[in-house]
Amino acid sequence: RQRPLGEFLHQLGGHARLTMQRGTLIFPGVFDEPIVPVQRVGGRIEWTRRAASGGAGPQVEVALQDFGFVNDDVEGTLNGRWRTGPGDGFGVGQRFPGTIELSGRIARGQAGRVARYLPTGVPASARGYVAAAVQSGRLSAGQFEVKGDLWHFPFVEPGTGTFRVQARADNVVLAYVPNAPGFVSPWPAMTGVSGELEFDRAAMRIRQASATLQGLQLRNVRGGIADMATEGVLRMEGQARGGLAEMLRFVEATPVGGWLAGALRETTGSGAADLTLALQIPLDDLPRATVRGALQLAGNDVRVMPGTPLLADARGRRARRPPRACC
Repeated sequence: RQRPLGEFLHQLGGHARLTMQRGTLIFPGVFDEPIVPVQRVGGRIEWTRRAASGGAGPQVEVALQDFGFVNDDVEGTLNGRWRTGPGDGFGVGQRFPGTIELSGRIARGQAGRVARYLPTGVPASARGYVAAAVQSGRLSAGQFEVKGDLWHFPFVEPGTGTFRVQARADNVVLAYVPNAPGFVSPWPAMTGVSGELEFDRAAMRIRQASATLQGLQLRNVRGGIADMATEGVLRMEGQARGGLAEMLRFVEATPVGGWLAGALRETTGSGAADLTLALQIPLDDLPRATVRGALQLAGNDVRVMPGTPLLADARGRRARRPPRACC
């Protein structure tokens, strides 16, 4: 249901307030799912039309002010401006698709729906990975900016424009090595992920995050995909400090136990320890993901197998880099 309220119109432009409730917006060619349902969208719209020299088509500009948008996935506000390009055809620098300047804020969003709003200019393998990996959670305190010639959208190439979305993420479930057709991931998902999530042109970044992994409390979680258009590899790092017993259980519950040929299966330990993990995951070949880690003992009591002597006050660092893919 639409309720446009015209305020001022003439042959060279005008302005109005537009409100739409329980409707749809259509973005052909922008998203895999071009039809976006909305519960409410509205704000002030202005437009101008000026004659161009040399017989070219008129110059058209449309501005949106204080436009609010709400649906089940996201709520926010935006301001923006679109104008025709200086040329007279369709292409870079031409009349269409024109140029855009758009900025706004995200009040709340569903992390599990982020992939739905990644433009088709982002490679399908990256969009598919984000859809499978980011399974739930909340977004808040976000902001976004889009600027440039729309021919280049989403501005993957440096210097072509700006496409940036940042938000606070909380209580996210991140299956960093998710299931895929013909592949069941042996890796447990991270839960309770909280930190900063950013998409910047072809890059995805996670910064200053914390998470829980198989009972371990991770801190300083950071990483991302440097270039989804060309590289397509997720890299993440994090540290954990907790009980050695919990860390040994984590090892046996993941492919790390297999890399060690079950050498730690019957090992027991007490006291606190530190664990560092680093992941490298090719988005188009998830079974080839690799993980390396290092365990730091600081005066722990360790028994390698039942019936063996207790190693009291054990100290040292054990690093492991897998010689092959993890799964």
